[in-house]
Amino acid sequence: TTVDHLWGVWDRPVIRVVKLDLEGAELAALRGAATMIHANRPTIFMEWEGRNVSSFGLTEEDLLDWAEKNRYEIFRVPDGVPVLTPAGLKLAMEITETLRLQPAIY
Repeated sequence: TTVDHLWGVWDRPVIRVVKLDLEGAELAALRGAATMIHANRPTIFMEWEGRNVSSFGLTEEDLLDWAEKNRYEIFRVPDGVPVLTPAGLKLAMEITETLRLQPAIY
């Protein structure tokens, strides 16, 4: 079952905020929510922890690529520092595991 499937079953309500903490499967959930995300452009709070995501064969570049392709910007929580590069994401993970993905305005 994907987020998109459930969103359709629930008659496609407006979604403004999404919170993901799936022990490394966050990117899979984002991919399974593509239609809902495209339609609603919600703010997404998610955990991104190196050991968990690496167990899914993911790297920092995978999240940054998803964000770029979907026109999202990534920020550290709680201080709001932008995460722009793989090195920046690695540094962010040393400080916090929580990220805010915000629709880009450009």
